[in-house]
Amino acid sequence: MDTFSRGEGVKLVVHQSGTYPEIDKYGFNVQPGRMNELSFNTERWVRLQTPTAPCLDDPPPITDMGKQYSYRMTQCLDSFLQNISINQCGCLNSEWPRPIDPDLVNTKVPYCSALPKDARDPTTLESIVKRLNCTTNLLHNLKHIKESAIRNRICIPRCSFYTYPLSVSIASWEPIPEKLHHFTDKFKRVERLLNNYDDPVERERLVKYLKTVIGVEGDHTTRNSSMSHLRIEDFENQDSYTYISLVRTSYDTTYKEERLIFDIYILISRVGGLCSIFIGLTAAIFVELIEFIYVVFWHVDSANDPEGPQPLNPSEPPLQLDKDHSESTFTPDKSYDEVKQQRPCIL
Repeated sequence: MDTFSRGEGVKLVVHQSGTYPEIDKYGFNVQPGRMNELSFNTERWVRLQTPTAPCLDDPPPITDMGKQYSYRMTQCLDSFLQNISINQCGCLNSEWPRPIDPDLVNTKVPYCSALPKDARDPTTLESIVKRLNCTTNLLHNLKHIKESAIRNRICIPRCSFYTYPLSVSIASWEPIPEKLHHFTDKFKRVERLLNNYDDPVERERLVKYLKTVIGVEGDHTTRNSSMSHLRIEDFENQDSYTYISLVRTSYDTTYKEERLIFDIYILISRVGGLCSIFIGLTAAIFVELIEFIYVVFWHVDSANDPEGPQPLNPSEPPLQLDKDHSESTFTPDKSYDEVKQQRPCIL
């Protein structure tokens, strides 16, 4: 029951077996007088252990009130915060695991929100004010403290863990008191069997009870009905009951594994691609360099060769051609045929 809003109901959380139930973080409310069906799937997460982001395969357990639970990183951070609260503020936070002796709770180490028995004592009031101020400062620096614990590797995540995504379905339900009595009786018998699973006597009792309930003998039905009528006043016209059905939608487990994107095959392919580009560019640069050296040396050799073509000197007169060689050998008054028959010979 919520003491502030006076809301009635049940708060549930589905968690991995053996882990600390974090009801304040992952719990949800169930309405009284309703049929509540909880459907869940199972997901397994596997982290990749790397030098920069390590994980734990067999971490130490989490302790709460003398009882040990399986390790979770969130609970490790909460236990770290609880130790700070105990050492600095001298009180316990009810939302975090309590890693101290149960005999010390509310005796030597009170809860941070606990009120004194004698509110008129000024010393007690002063200690409460200091305790609340310390707790407020701790909650304000919550994010920074958690980041520091993760950075210093005080709390390291598990390499594998399970999660259970939930979906809730709620329907109106008005059962008769007889069914409520049977549900209550069944629950007590099944719980007794679970607590003494290896006891053959408890198994035999449950089998006989189920045969009695399922059987069609008239005397058993009459006897059960008469017993149930004795509890009508406990259930009739009251919302002090609720029906909770926990259903696993699929017995398949979703496996989510963290893997390296840059593995050996991608490394080889990228190295091959980079090498091909590097070799291609290097070959092209060598060809261009050889061509550049060749052109430079060819121009130098051409400039130093004395037999090579010399540039014209404008101060020197041009070469005069011989008129005998430059003029035509036939006269204008002769025809072309006559000239053709002549075969001049120039010596």
